[in-house]
Amino acid sequence: MNAFLSKILGRYQSKSRDLEPEPISITPKAQKRLHEHRDAEVKQGHEQGRGSAHKTLPESTNYTASMGRVEPLAGSEALSNTSDRNHSNINTKVTEANKLGPFTKLDIDRLRRLGFITPEGERSLVAEELRMIKRPLLINAFSPDVAVERGNFLMVTSSLPGEGKSFTSTNLALSMVTELDQEVILVDADVARPSVPSVLGIPPGSGLMELLLDPNLKPESMLRPTNIPGFSLLLAGRPHLRSTELLASSAMDELLDKLLELYPKHMFVFDSPPLLVTTESRVLAAKMGQIAMVVEAEKTPQEAVRDALSTIESCDVIGLILNKNRTAYGSDYYGYAYGYGYGYGYGVQR
Repeated sequence: MNAFLSKILGRYQSKSRDLEPEPISITPKAQKRLHEHRDAEVKQGHEQGRGSAHKTLPESTNYTASMGRVEPLAGSEALSNTSDRNHSNINTKVTEANKLGPFTKLDIDRLRRLGFITPEGERSLVAEELRMIKRPLLINAFSPDVAVERGNFLMVTSSLPGEGKSFTSTNLALSMVTELDQEVILVDADVARPSVPSVLGIPPGSGLMELLLDPNLKPESMLRPTNIPGFSLLLAGRPHLRSTELLASSAMDELLDKLLELYPKHMFVFDSPPLLVTTESRVLAAKMGQIAMVVEAEKTPQEAVRDALSTIESCDVIGLILNKNRTAYGSDYYGYAYGYGYGYGYGVQR
């Protein structure tokens, strides 16, 4: 599987071009897999953040590498030497967060039990692996030597439901916010089936859809600071029948431009729908600087991976995260066995 992912990555580092929504066509085997997973999030509780009540660990508890050797560009040292924030920075971030919208309190103990990175969490294998995963993303977003347009807009997606994208996007965002002076906004862009509230254990609320429907709303009024310093949320908001059209509209472009203007140093992590389920994620991909696609080890058909990647060719920077792999540390280990399939390395490949 690892060799396959590396090969696939090489095929989909294409030059950016406009992406128009179109009917999704997938192979019969991938279609069968899609049907099997349509209700996986509900049945297994993977995307609902209920892992602590089961013997099975959460879906994004294991990553296995599919990346080849990469050479960092000049300027990567500035980020690679970044350490976790200290207490003075935590206090500063709390003050800045109070300028945003309604405050949201997260249950830190619950998050820790479910395997999420937390502000005062101990050093662990999970934390170390997430540091390795986030490093090229942050370099692409903020290093002055790497020109990735909208590099601080990261979309996390998957081919099919149930592969662990929402757990992964949330944990990746929480890991990023441990960086010194790094602010992160987690955007629930799965507007048809929002998962972020259930993953974090909070009620749903207004957010992205309201901003697209009402141009008079200020983006900052919908951003929700949390009791994790530097970590804010933009929830999906109420479902809308024309959500795809809204995401493809000029209102979305204007909103993204405004967010970049207001928060140029923030990392935006967009939790999007699976690529082979709706066209919404394909529309969103055309507006992103980086895309990370979660692939469930030993379960997601290769045809599904190929089909999904073919829908996001407009993005220059595409990576794979092989998830839930048991082989890296032996069959008894089902944690984050590190793996990150960003075959492009650091920076843009054309």
